[in-house]
Amino acid sequence: MHFEAIPTPRPRTPKQSTTATTTAATTATTTAATTATTTAATTATTKKAKGRALPLERWHQRLGHLNHADVKQLATYSSQIKLANNKELFCEPCTYSKQHTIPNHKPQIRAKAIFDLIHIDLDGGKKSLSKANSRMLTFDDDIPPTPKGAKYFMIITDNYSRYRWFFALKRKSDAKKVLEDWITIIQTQFYKTPKRIRTDCGKEWLNKILSKFATKKGI
Repeated sequence: MHFEAIPTPRPRTPKQSTTATTTAATTATTTAATTATTTAATTATTKKAKGRALPLERWHQRLGHLNHADVKQLATYSSQIKLANNKELFCEPCTYSKQHTIPNHKPQIRAKAIFDLIHIDLDGGKKSLSKANSRMLTFDDDIPPTPKGAKYFMIITDNYSRYRWFFALKRKSDAKKVLEDWITIIQTQFYKTPKRIRTDCGKEWLNKILSKFATKKGI
């Protein structure tokens, strides 16, 4: 008897589909082309946005409502700012922000010569500074007097020249004597007499003694 070896069958390798390979290659090519197109379009859009011209009003708003004259001047110095037109339009926010409160009193007439009008203010001697005079400085204890013991002060201001005289006082009652001496000095040095005196209508000013003195001096 004769025996022959049966050949071992080889595993078959499945054949790749030509259609699938073509589809995958086409998809990859399309994706790459789309990405390149999108990138190119974005770059072109960015360059166009940087170089495009905008109306004057749009730049006025973008620059924090800068006035039109400065926007035009800035456009001549910077290549990034290009104006499509120079038309100045009405800006409502600028109008509201630049409005001023209408005064509820008549404007005071300033003096036309020195010593035509003087202002006198007397203060001091308080336990603490009032909030109206100073919101930052507040003392819990009494305000210390000067080395000579003065706790009050008087300021005389000329309305025309805005020149000021400062006097330190120990008592409020000293204001009368200081005012009389000051008027005497003005008459001697400047040959003038104050025509009008404006005060805060305190009791140290509205009294018979100063009233007679003012009448005698023709004030």
